[in-house]
Amino acid sequence: MTDIDKIGYEVLSKTSIKEDQRFGSVLAIIMIIGIIVNVIRVIQECEKEKMVSIDECHQSGFLRDVIKNLAKRKSWYTSMKLKKIIRQSLPIADYRAYKSEIHDAILLVGTQVSESQVTTLMETVNND
Repeated sequence: MTDIDKIGYEVLSKTSIKEDQRFGSVLAIIMIIGIIVNVIRVIQECEKEKMVSIDECHQSGFLRDVIKNLAKRKSWYTSMKLKKIIRQSLPIADYRAYKSEIHDAILLVGTQVSESQVTTLMETVNND
């Protein structure tokens, strides 16, 4: 199991979505990973001016700090962008049913993300 899979499983485990309602476990993990990858893309785009001035070996630490800061602050803008990404990734019925749980779980996991997980996510985003 890769770091990306572990993040997806961790986010799903933080929700109260029952095992039989997880749209097929593999599909749910893929959707959560897709949401997280899109979040990383948005953060990289927002912070691109700062990231250009940082050498590559320190970028994952910088991005981890940004993720933890956004997850802890839970500002309205962070919530709005995250809910938009979730809405774009889920079917409407699932979005209405699970948006708050997935939103809260992603922010909770974001406060605990490690630098190795961020490095793996950055590699995934940059390879697409």
